[in-house]
Amino acid sequence: MNHRVILFFLLTAILLAACQPESWLNNKQQGSSASLPVRDTIVKSPLQISYYGFSDDEEFRIAFLAENMNESPISADDYQYQWPRFIEDEHENLYEVTDVELRQGTLFERALSNYEIGMIMTLSPPPGNENGNFFSIPFYMVPNIYEEGYRFPINTSTIDHHQLGDMAISNLELDGRLLTFDLIDDHPDADGSEEYLFTAIQENQEIFPMFINMRRSNPYTHIEVEFARELILPTRLSITRTTSPLPEWRFSMIIDTDQGRMVNESEQKEGEEQ
Repeated sequence: MNHRVILFFLLTAILLAACQPESWLNNKQQGSSASLPVRDTIVKSPLQISYYGFSDDEEFRIAFLAENMNESPISADDYQYQWPRFIEDEHENLYEVTDVELRQGTLFERALSNYEIGMIMTLSPPPGNENGNFFSIPFYMVPNIYEEGYRFPINTSTIDHHQLGDMAISNLELDGRLLTFDLIDDHPDADGSEEYLFTAIQENQEIFPMFINMRRSNPYTHIEVEFARELILPTRLSITRTTSPLPEWRFSMIIDTDQGRMVNESEQKEGEEQ
């Protein structure tokens, strides 16, 4: 009986020892992605910012691509970006953000269109994990492009839904001088008491309303605007907040460098020469 008990414990110990390395390996392979789920794209229509790739030839640099999904031109001054001084990886190691460069023309080896802008972030010290790193990158941005109003294009007499940044219009109907629609305002500080200026822009001239009626009903406000004269399509509707400053959009991206392009120095030079 004693020999059988000893044999049982020996077999149990062997089985536990055999299972332990596989379990440790799974934890190492899955732990990072489980603790830091990838979130490498953010959208504030029409703007989209996504992780593009990295380069580690001389310095470790992470690249992002900002683009207007409707292919409208984008400028470096359209948005004001505020990046953190440090970011961290999945092991809570800190890296200093020594520089963030906006690029128009090329992003590493890629030629950019007029609706695209590249952003290259330089980190120090370079990460030591050759199998890829997860990085958590919080930042915020101010949409300077809407400083003079959110300008919605109106090409038809009815529009189901149109989004610009943190503002949207839906159920729009145009009938001569009368324009009705539902306004959804996702300004971070919105409390339901915001006031707005509505104007129509036609042939670069502003047309002001004679009558405005607003009925607030969370989460939208129903708007009726009667302009001084009939609106002729196509036109644009400009909406400006008169009681709130431009918003600060706060984001947090989590990227896995393995899921982007790794660009070497020769590819970068080739792209810049083009």
